[in-house]
Amino acid sequence: SLPAVGTRDRLAQAIYRFARHLKPHGVLIVEGFVEPDDWEVGRLTANFVDRPELKIARMARSSRRENIAVMDFHYLISTPDDVRQFVERHELGLFTEADYADAFRAAGLHFDNAPAGLLNRKTFTGRHKIA
Repeated sequence: SLPAVGTRDRLAQAIYRFARHLKPHGVLIVEGFVEPDDWEVGRLTANFVDRPELKIARMARSSRRENIAVMDFHYLISTPDDVRQFVERHELGLFTEADYADAFRAAGLHFDNAPAGLLNRKTFTGRHKIA
């Protein structure tokens, strides 16, 4: 996930590296994450699997550290043999559309919006500038 880069500088580096792999007239398509103003601190989520031989609960609570979205996922997995639990932390950069535009342009790409992607999030495209 591109937001895993965390910072604007790393976003620009990643876009630059992607752009270097494009063929002439190639297009880079990136689905954004959540913009900083839209991130919900304290949001609770839960997902469950309830099968006869398998039970899974995944619960999460969101927090934030500057422009980093933090999600702590707590898993509880039960089978007839045992019950296991573990925690997994995800930290993702919260970037604005302008952050993406700056990164695309710095990489020498034309920047544009595209229709929303699979998760109904903003999608951005970059294509080589034609001389």
